Amino acid sequence: MGSVLGTLNVPEGSETVIAMSSPI
Repeated sequence: MGSVLGTLNVPEGSETVIAMSSPI
């Protein structure tokens, strides 16, 4: 669902899931 883009633009604070999915 977009690791880098997701981390920079968190739609609803899913940083934990995104962070776990990608170390970056």
